[in-house]
Amino acid sequence: MKTSTRADTAKGLAILAYAALVLPFLHAAAGSYDRYLVVNYALLLFVPLLIIFLVFREDPAAYGFARGDTRAALRLFLVLFVPTVVVLAIFARRPEFQRYYPINEAARYFRPELLHWEVAYNGFYMFCWEFFFRGFLLFGLRQMMGNRAIYLQAIAFGLMHWGKPAPEFYVSFLTGFVLGVVALRSRSFLPTFALHAASAISFDLFVLAWGGRL
Repeated sequence: MKTSTRADTAKGLAILAYAALVLPFLHAAAGSYDRYLVVNYALLLFVPLLIIFLVFREDPAAYGFARGDTRAALRLFLVLFVPTVVVLAIFARRPEFQRYYPINEAARYFRPELLHWEVAYNGFYMFCWEFFFRGFLLFGLRQMMGNRAIYLQAIAFGLMHWGKPAPEFYVSFLTGFVLGVVALRSRSFLPTFALHAASAISFDLFVLAWGGRL
């Protein structure tokens, strides 16, 4: 890892300032599901990409927006996803998750709404989240902080789960750390998106199946 320069520090501080402004706003944002999703799309993907292109004048590949090491990514996906599915299948029976998921209540009963929700939320929404935390935040801060950036993005990621069922909130800090390791190892946030999205979709389906609504 190269020594941090003044430019790296300036970029890191700008990224931290943006995260400190945007994340609390998103966590407190209210309104319809569609509006919430669109706001997340804009603030966690499109604006950071504009910052990278127009302010930092860099290639998004430097922020994990690249194929990276596909062999390592596939290996990590298989190693992590298989045991994760087993854990998800067990926890999906718990009452707090049966009450909470899918987050969109209409998706629990109407199949077209479920399909729309899985694509819009567990698809593109998760893509935006993974780019922000395991791309923009992790790789951007790594230029200033080195691999210690993995801890900061994991803490921010965990705090954004406040209000969700307690087991999910507590484990989200570990999840953020593990996904950060995957992103750094594969040099891309795309494998973490695949893991996050596949896990979220599987969990929704497990919840519905155990609740007799699938």
